[in-house]
Amino acid sequence: MKSIHLTFRVSHAQIPLNYHHEVQSMIYTTLKEIGGSGEKWHDHERMPGANYKYFTFSSLRGNRRKSERKNNQLHFISRVYLDIRSADESLSNDLILAFSKKKQYKLFNQSLILDGLSWENPQISSDILRIQMLSPLTIHRKQDDRYTDFSSPFDTEFSCTGRTMKKFKKTYYYSPFDAEFSDKLNNNFIDKYTAFTGNLPDGNIRVVPQKIKPADKYVTHYRKIDAETKEEIEIIINAWRGIYILSGNPEHLNFLYYCGLGARNSAGFGMFEVIK
Repeated sequence: MKSIHLTFRVSHAQIPLNYHHEVQSMIYTTLKEIGGSGEKWHDHERMPGANYKYFTFSSLRGNRRKSERKNNQLHFISRVYLDIRSADESLSNDLILAFSKKKQYKLFNQSLILDGLSWENPQISSDILRIQMLSPLTIHRKQDDRYTDFSSPFDTEFSCTGRTMKKFKKTYYYSPFDAEFSDKLNNNFIDKYTAFTGNLPDGNIRVVPQKIKPADKYVTHYRKIDAETKEEIEIIINAWRGIYILSGNPEHLNFLYYCGLGARNSAGFGMFEVIK
């Protein structure tokens, strides 16, 4: 388990707000360049049917211009910071090796030069944490397949093939204010932990929102390959920043610290820091 800190030097990088897929692709591509590890970790399943990758990454941070959201882009000047964490020691070591062997990167055709690489492995020892999200927190459920028009505001998955009608699943994203929010996050934790260790956890986690503002809601587009059709689809993800109280067995909280809280961790969701 390691927390890896990357510092990139840029002259002026304009990064679209919907950057999750591209950052994820950059990570897998970098792993691939040390001998196929990208495919290994992308397709890796500890248990059959458990499609968890056991890593997560932070939102992009750095020096920005004041007009950072002009044209739906983030305008970085001089430095861009990215953190990656993994609960898998082998993956952690592969990530460090991969990024140590390469200096120049491309993100949306923007040049990034790796200027700093460091890592640490802090351990969680408390059973109650006050946390702040470093990348937005998301949890959802899928409803039954149905035929519908893409114009419906409640539909979050659609085909990129240009067809106007498509059978697909409706996705409901939970808000921190939903009564089921903590239970759904706990169920996700149980599934991830069981798939990673082969054992059921000996306790539950609880997540209570403490400081959430309307501006903490985060909506973005993300491209992925549909597991059934193998087509590329684009989904709209609803997620939340903010401050929460996270409680549970310290071992379980430590696991979540490194692999992420909630869903879509390997797409850059669910990383948190412990605050006072």
